[in-house]
Amino acid sequence: RNKGYAFITFQHNEDAKRAMDTMDGGDFQGRLIHILPARPSADQVIGEDGRELTYKEKQALERQKEAEKSSKGWSASLIRGDAVVDNLSDRLGVSKGEVLNVKDGISSGNAAVRLALGETHIISENIAFFEKHGVDVAVLESKSTKKKGESGAPKRSKTMILVKNLPYDTDLEDLTKVFHAIGGDVPLKILLPPSKTAALVEYGHASDARRAFRRLAYKKFKHVPLYLEWAPMAAGGKQESSTEGDVTKEVPKQETSGIVVKKQGLVVHEDDPSTETPDTAGVSQTIYIKNLNFSTSEDQLNKAFTKAGFHPRAVKIPTKAAPIKKPKTSSSSATPADSNSNNSEMRQVSMGFGFAEFPSEEEALNAMKAMQGKVLDGHALEIKLSAKSLSSSKVPAMDKSSKNTKIMVRNVPFEATRTELLQLFGSFGQLKKVRLPKKFDGTHRGFAFCEFVTSKEAQNAMATLSRTHLYGRHLVLEWAAAGADDDGNGTDVATAREKAKRDAASAGLGGVRKGKKGKPLKF
Repeated sequence: RNKGYAFITFQHNEDAKRAMDTMDGGDFQGRLIHILPARPSADQVIGEDGRELTYKEKQALERQKEAEKSSKGWSASLIRGDAVVDNLSDRLGVSKGEVLNVKDGISSGNAAVRLALGETHIISENIAFFEKHGVDVAVLESKSTKKKGESGAPKRSKTMILVKNLPYDTDLEDLTKVFHAIGGDVPLKILLPPSKTAALVEYGHASDARRAFRRLAYKKFKHVPLYLEWAPMAAGGKQESSTEGDVTKEVPKQETSGIVVKKQGLVVHEDDPSTETPDTAGVSQTIYIKNLNFSTSEDQLNKAFTKAGFHPRAVKIPTKAAPIKKPKTSSSSATPADSNSNNSEMRQVSMGFGFAEFPSEEEALNAMKAMQGKVLDGHALEIKLSAKSLSSSKVPAMDKSSKNTKIMVRNVPFEATRTELLQLFGSFGQLKKVRLPKKFDGTHRGFAFCEFVTSKEAQNAMATLSRTHLYGRHLVLEWAAAGADDDGNGTDVATAREKAKRDAASAGLGGVRKGKKGKPLKF
């Protein structure tokens, strides 16, 4: 039995309005019917043209909303595989088959390595292009995973958009038409490297950038979707004079807040007072703060600068481990074991100095002058300029104390072979050993070890291949621990056998199998 009301959905709004005006108050089976406009259901989404969106369109709309709000980056150097092949084929003047070493439809077996090396070359070219135009591309490499103790994702710009997944036939006119067609103010600058695989688009106002991001995220461009990502705040800079071969478009430059110009010759040291530099203008955007109260926290120091009208981008107070002092107990009740346990308890305490980094040199100088001698928690602040950078992001650095030559390669695709790893890493130096640990069924375990003859060659491979993909999977490079040769955790084969013997002895086997022949167990 029905409830006495119903819902009717028309294909067009005009038909629904005409039916409501014509039939409202009419007679239907002896009853007067009353027709009212209904609200769409919760799971019904109406598009701009007034029609209900399909499931695929709803999913695309959700992806656009999530991309606009997300502050996490992924694979900032993403390049399409077909764009790599088209790029190299056009530059070298050869066919695509010759680029991948395919003859008569038969591959030589190293097509994946050739594609990975081509991708590495194009990524290096993009990095050099953006650096030449004052863009610090190191911060564009947003890591999906962070080690313990590292800060979170970098702050994102509100006016600069990183455009990825571009096909090779992209040109500046195509991008200009796409970003001009969405309305609002036009972009201030569009950077398109010669590889035509990525672009940076900068707007003068955040509202125009948000409109462009919202309307163009995952939108089909030529035959591929556009992947948009907010560029980190430290990604932009002043553009140098253009040279032949660069593809750029720029209108008269406007000042953009939160943009950092990359400096040359600035040496960054560890957390110690020796990093301070002479009190001269135009040296750094970081200041060194001395004579801090040991109870002053980073949040309190940040609030002190904010209250004075300055907005530091990062504040850091180095700490050190110190033992916790506990009240002494009577000598009769204390035991040596208790005293040893008390001494082992540690806590982190302030070292009495800190650093604050600002978006520009001018703001750092003004903050130093304004806060010089100010009292914070009973201590007068002593401030100087410093060469330390608190927001730099670099490729994995090598431990200087140990001239390591062995690299651990994680996320190795299961289709890859040892020969392909030899060809890929052998392009950057002479290899001493390449090991691809395997399982009992003969397949490898998804990681490998590549050892070079010299540390310089290992550093070159680490810096160049840290963004490379092999068979579509990103190779994660780490410096191998001392003795790591089997499981990636510093455990070699001999150590694993000794551990198996100890486990067998603890299980009561005693290293000997009691049977008819009484042969000992071999590990």
